[in-house]
This record gives sequence, structure tokens and C-alpha cells, in this order.
Amino acid sequence: MKKTLLILIPLMIFIGCEDKEEEKEVSQFVGTWKITFGGEYENSDCTGTIDSTDWEFMEAFGFVGSLTVNEDGTYEMTISIMGLSETETGIWLEDENGQLIIDDEILTFTMAADGNSFIINEEMEAYCEDPYSYEETTHSNSTSCMDAGNDWYEESCGLTEFTKQ
Repeated sequence: MKKTLLILIPLMIFIGCEDKEEEKEVSQFVGTWKITFGGEYENSDCTGTIDSTDWEFMEAFGFVGSLTVNEDGTYEMTISIMGLSETETGIWLEDENGQLIIDDEILTFTMAADGNSFIINEEMEAYCEDPYSYEETTHSNSTSCMDAGNDWYEESCGLTEFTKQ
């Protein structure tokens, strides 16, 4: 009996000391993603054909974009074109409804069935931009915007595809 207890006690200690932390589920977005396609929908409600003319132009000039999504809730987006790079960092989360939220903006996305790519559709409101500073102005309609010598951009919907690296 003593021999049995001597064998069982270490076994019970081993079982009792197992790591009781629940395994944390890692989001499907964690990892490094490359921007592999972009375009603008025919209609501002993200319907119709997709015009990829700008994407093809950017690729011709060496556009490369990547998104690294970290498990700690941070991200880093790097865009390079013609040897110039710009990096942006921020925070992200995937809420309980599976919505992707980047810097407090809810993004509409479609994840591929295999989890290796996703598409973000981004609806953009119409806006007025100063052609020299590229800053948005306070003009709220095309007439006042263009009368002030600025550029008016109609509302639109863009598509960006990311592929896991």
C-alpha cells in the first residue's frame, strides 16, 4: 500500500500542477498580410464592376503594401512606392460579432473560406480637398468646393484585398 501511495502522490501532484490557463483563441487576422489587389466599385454602395486602373498604375510604379496584425491588439501598415515608404501604426480588435475594428473604425470585410485572404470594402463620403496641401476643406458641396479652386471627390466605395504571407 505504501508503494502505491508513493507512486500515486507524485502522479497526483503532476496532474494537479497542470497549466490551468485556458487556451486563448487567436484571431484569424493575426499575422502578416500583403495587399494584393485594389479597385473602386462602379457604385458608391459597393456594387457593380470594379475598376482596377489605379491599382495597375500603382503596381507599375512598384507599389507594395503590407499589414502586420499583432496578437497584442496593435498593427503596422507599411506602404512603399517608387522607393519611398510610409508606416502607420495603431490598434485593432475583432469584436464578439466578428467585426474588424481598426482605430475605432468598423470595416466591412469578407474572409476567404481558407482564411488566407480577406477583402475590405470601404465606403467613402464625398469630400473637398485642397489641390496643393492635399488637406480636406470645409466645403460640403461640389459647387462651393470647385469655386474655391479645390478638388471635389464624389462618394465612392473602394476594395482592398489582403493575402496572408
